[in-house]
Amino acid sequence: KASNERYKTVMQQAGDAIFLCDMDGNIVDANEKTATSLGYSLKDLLRMKAFALVPPALARKQKAQYWDKFELGKMLEFETVFLRKDGWKFPVEINSGLVKIGNEKYVLSIARDISERKKSEEKIRQLSLGVEQSPASIVITDLDGKIQYVNKKFTEVSGYSAEEALGQNPRILKSGKMPDNLYKELWETITAGKEWHGELINRKKD
Repeated sequence: KASNERYKTVMQQAGDAIFLCDMDGNIVDANEKTATSLGYSLKDLLRMKAFALVPPALARKQKAQYWDKFELGKMLEFETVFLRKDGWKFPVEINSGLVKIGNEKYVLSIARDISERKKSEEKIRQLSLGVEQSPASIVITDLDGKIQYVNKKFTEVSGYSAEEALGQNPRILKSGKMPDNLYKELWETITAGKEWHGELINRKKD
């Protein structure tokens, strides 16, 4: 009885959706987070199959891909899309595996809504694309001044390939035609967290 109470407490207080299915895919237990995330009541969920939580085409594919591969003591991690009662779809990351309760085997699944993570990843992808395709040369260094990234425009203008530039110091571009105190001022300004604006005469690889 105490063990069952602890199980119920963990289930209901978890921040992720947790549900338990029999080997036919019928949902036999679920926490409130699962119900609220999907827009169903717990009573409704306990009359459903787990495969009904995702779009039909995806359900068939992932059933074949994962369902027969569950093993006791081993969790499978994968991403899928949940389908709410109102038809809204949202991405989730799922950890699923076989557990044994008494003499019966069940599939335990923990699902986390990753909508915000996907939005962030898309913003990063768009930003990366913008940086890579920028008409301006872009160089990123670490705090020791070692080049960590250059975009295509940099390689076109400087004549250095990305492989040649990475790990180098931007002083490879130093032309000798600028006063040393200008570079000192530049570095002190940006390491202080401020923006430096100015003009430089750089030297290409050739």
